Amino acid sequence: MTVMRKSIESLGNKYEAEWGFIKHTTITYQLFPNTIFTMQSDHGETWCIFPVDNRVDQCMIYFDCYVPEPVTTDKAKKYRDKNIDLALRTC
Repeated sequence: MTVMRKSIESLGNKYEAEWGFIKHTTITYQLFPNTIFTMQSDHGETWCIFPVDNRVDQCMIYFDCYVPEPVTTDKAKKYRDKNIDLALRTC
């Protein structure tokens, strides 16, 4: 599944070769039976979902965030923490 970001609106006046598909979308793969892989513009995420015993109203979610380089500065840490917080608030 591909979800468009708001920034997709800025591409109307640009040539298709300039669009940068990954930058303006979120690509999600649903892997049977319980894993979701999400490709963001600058990182990847996995979501593994498991039922909770004897509970039809709950599940356990394991979330991992994969970044292309180590987070070594305060600015980078703040940026990554903000991304992770946003992801976890969507659960």
